[in-house]
Amino acid sequence: MLQINALRLEINTTNGLYGAFFPFESGLNIIRANNTSGKSTVFQSIIYALGFEELIGGKNEKTMQSVLKDAVLDGVHQYNVLQSAVLLEISNGEKLATIRRSVINENRKPQLVDVIDGPMLTNPEGNYEMRQMYIHDSGAATDSQYGFHVFLEEFIGWKVPDVLDNSGNKTKLYLPLIAPSFIVEQKSGWSSLFATMPFYRVKNAEERVIEFLLNLDVFQNEQTKISLNIKKQTVIARWQSLYQEFIRVGERCSGELAGMTESPAIINNLSEVYFRILRNEKYYLVDELLADLQNEYDELTKQTEITVGDNIGKNQFRLTQLNENLIRHSYMLEKLENESYIEKDQLKQYIIQKKNIEEDLVNNKAARKMLNLGATVESPLSDNKCPTCHQEVNGTLLPAEVDQVPMDVEKNIDFLTAQLKMLGIFVNGERKKVIEKERRINDLRNHIQLLRQQIRNLKKDLTSDERLPSEELIERKINIKKLIIVYEALVENTEALKNRLKILSNEWERLKGVESNLGGDFFTKQDDEKIQFLETRFITLLTHFNYQSKDKNAIRISRDKYMPIIEVGLPNGRLKSYDLRFDSSGSDHIRAM
Repeated sequence: MLQINALRLEINTTNGLYGAFFPFESGLNIIRANNTSGKSTVFQSIIYALGFEELIGGKNEKTMQSVLKDAVLDGVHQYNVLQSAVLLEISNGEKLATIRRSVINENRKPQLVDVIDGPMLTNPEGNYEMRQMYIHDSGAATDSQYGFHVFLEEFIGWKVPDVLDNSGNKTKLYLPLIAPSFIVEQKSGWSSLFATMPFYRVKNAEERVIEFLLNLDVFQNEQTKISLNIKKQTVIARWQSLYQEFIRVGERCSGELAGMTESPAIINNLSEVYFRILRNEKYYLVDELLADLQNEYDELTKQTEITVGDNIGKNQFRLTQLNENLIRHSYMLEKLENESYIEKDQLKQYIIQKKNIEEDLVNNKAARKMLNLGATVESPLSDNKCPTCHQEVNGTLLPAEVDQVPMDVEKNIDFLTAQLKMLGIFVNGERKKVIEKERRINDLRNHIQLLRQQIRNLKKDLTSDERLPSEELIERKINIKKLIIVYEALVENTEALKNRLKILSNEWERLKGVESNLGGDFFTKQDDEKIQFLETRFITLLTHFNYQSKDKNAIRISRDKYMPIIEVGLPNGRLKSYDLRFDSSGSDHIRAM
């Protein structure tokens, strides 16, 4: 609980100290006075001391009355304010504390709050400890040592929960969001139940506040969702990081990853995740390629024992083959580069089209909004007139006698939306084709470079001493041995990555199962009883307060927003509901609040 025991205002002016002291008793306290007597100053000072001045429409000293920050009027004389502060004594039924917060002080910012452990206003003779805290800054609601609202939360005896923000991340249900449930600000606070709630990017803040105050079980479901969402985000981040590791491992040996996407998925069989390697215009699995390379290496080991002279025939035949391969691969490279150029240009055109359609869609939606409001949206083309020269034009290839009705704005929007979706698919598909084509081009360039090196070595062998061993065979043997080592490392690294992938896949499957079991927001029996009690009590109080705008039998508490609604039956038997305040008189609206 939070009970206010006393309030003191201290205002130092050019004419000395001014101020006021207001003691409060347990129960209902009424402050009655003429206009400009300070009632608003008392109210705003209490709010300011608790750090809830956002309910008034701002933060810090700018929300306070001029008497606390500008000038004090004493009779006919006016004196400038030099320094001012608000002191508020509060109780939680067991402990007492006094809050002191400066309004104007050249040595202190208004974010600094003194918390005195004792009733300094009602018992000023006591010797009390004092702690300094801060407010309206990062950490004020989470810093257990210096955060003022952390202290206030503990003092009241609450454990304010975590909720979701508008981005789906965890955040706190801050005390200033709950404060409008208990405090009605007099200027704009009567317009609706949460009219003065500050904006803290909390998703569905009003519902979360009411669920917290009623201690609904559905609120616990929301907490479970928050925890689940955090865990899912963690798995997604780890999965994406692992995916990039797979890609980097594959790039080191021109391997193409298959069976794994960048987004988490349930993988039942790890053998579905593998690398494939393009070599000699053929795709190989790594194990198959290793077997071929090992056979080639063994064959070369036998051949390197033979001299250049013994291999002249084979070398000439191999040189011919390599030259033919070089010509063929050079032709393929040129062809792929031309295709890549065309595909990149096509991608550019798709992106431009997509941008144009997005602009058209925005314009059509704006036109629809104006039409719905009753405006007249005129377009020269709709009258078959050129917007430049104003001559008659025919915008169709159909014969003139065919009566053609152009699409209206709504159909345009539907058509453009479908076009935008289709172009989005085209852009993504074309982008993947471009990336794949670039990878193949790079592989071909590397292969052509290798072919040229082998041709140079063979030509060197054919012109060297016939008694020497073949340098070309030796170099090929060394290169193949290097490839064997690279692909063996790929196998080893892939197995390690797959083990991590299996753990993440299992965790993702478990989280999806938990998410499925939650099945959305739902009320337990206890939740229904609490909301039913709130509804019954609310209608009873409306009766006591003489509410007359609507039949009380039609009043309900919404199960979506937890707000008072009017529920009426339509001729077709369906029920329609709307906010109670929209069909209540001004005085009845105040009674309902």
